[in-house]
Amino acid sequence: MFTIEEILSKIKNIESVKADSDLMGILKVPKQSISNWKRRGTVPYEVLFKYCDSRGLVLNWLINGTGPQFITSVAESQPVYLINRNKELEEECLRLRKVVKKIEDNISEINRGAVSDADFAPDTP
Repeated sequence: MFTIEEILSKIKNIESVKADSDLMGILKVPKQSISNWKRRGTVPYEVLFKYCDSRGLVLNWLINGTGPQFITSVAESQPVYLINRNKELEEECLRLRKVVKKIEDNISEINRGAVSDADFAPDTP
């Protein structure tokens, strides 16, 4: 099992950062937490688990150096976090297409004269 210093160093390498202060945003913890972990020589597994889950990393690889680095999807052989991110982006694209379609429809109605400026005026009491 790696020491806390080695684990944090691996995370820094993965994230391309050098300072402990950079880790606080990545791990979503106060800087004091990192100092406390180093002093105690332990990191809460929950923090490491959440970090690994967010990056598609295998927890055992991070703390022991054994096994594969990334969780992979057998079906697509891509890291799981990339697959999940791709789904999120596809959903966002679909949402934006609907917004654009609604704007285009509104512009068409305006051009046809089916909608007047009064339809867009704010309601006044």
